[in-house]
Amino acid sequence: MPKLFDKQSKRCEICLKGIQDRDNRVVYCEKKGVMDLYDSCRSFEYNPLSRIPNKQKDLPTYSDEDFKIN
Repeated sequence: MPKLFDKQSKRCEICLKGIQDRDNRVVYCEKKGVMDLYDSCRSFEYNPLSRIPNKQKDLPTYSDEDFKIN
C-alpha cells in the first residue's frame, strides 16, 4: 500500500479525532485534550475531509493558432 503522507503531514489539524476551534488556532482532541494544529500523537487517524489541497498552478492559455498544422 502506498504512503499517503509523510511523517510531517501527521498533524492534529487533519486528524479524525480532533475538532478545530472557530478561530482555527487549536484542536480539541478526544484523546489528548487541547492540542496545537501542528502537533501529533500516536493515536493519529487521517481524515481526508479535513485536508485542504494545495493550490494548483495556472495552466498556460493557448490560442487557435497554436493548434494549426502548417
